[in-house]
Amino acid sequence: MSDKIHDHACNNCFTGDGACLGECHVTDINNALTTSFEDVVKPVIKWLNENSNPHASVIIDSTSAELLTGEIGVHTEEFLKD
Repeated sequence: MSDKIHDHACNNCFTGDGACLGECHVTDINNALTTSFEDVVKPVIKWLNENSNPHASVIIDSTSAELLTGEIGVHTEEFLKD
């Protein structure tokens, strides 16, 4: 698929199995936003890799940033409902 943003209403565009069926709305509107976001977060990812451990993560909101380090983690999908 190209670097254009699809709304995935077209099965061919979503799966990459052929030409667009004319049902999707292709737009580059979010391309600049995506590029800008990537430019901002890559230095944070680099900093994490150089200054923290593999269990660290960062949460950033509009007024703060928080560095978190996990001590114990358990992942299960056992209780998810279909």
